[in-house]
Amino acid sequence: MTEQEIAVKLTEHEGKIERHEGRIKTLESNYTALNDLARTTAVMAEKIDVTEKKVDSISANVEELKLKGSKRWDNLIEKVIFTVVGAVIAYMLARAGM
Repeated sequence: MTEQEIAVKLTEHEGKIERHEGRIKTLESNYTALNDLARTTAVMAEKIDVTEKKVDSISANVEELKLKGSKRWDNLIEKVIFTVVGAVIAYMLARAGM
């Protein structure tokens, strides 16, 4: 091979090397972006999990409060009924004693 042919081949190889280096830099950049996306996704998944647990806890508390309110209402109705029945019985006893 002559010096001129070697120079041509060397120039071709240098061009290929530059293109390959450019492709490698692009791949490295894409890999970094993909890594960042994976980390961000992991953080978001953790936050979603925490939020889901908090929502479940809030839902349980709301259900408990609904039941507590219902129990209070039931107790109030029960007391009103006892009071009315007691008043009727007292009235009947008072009338019978007269």
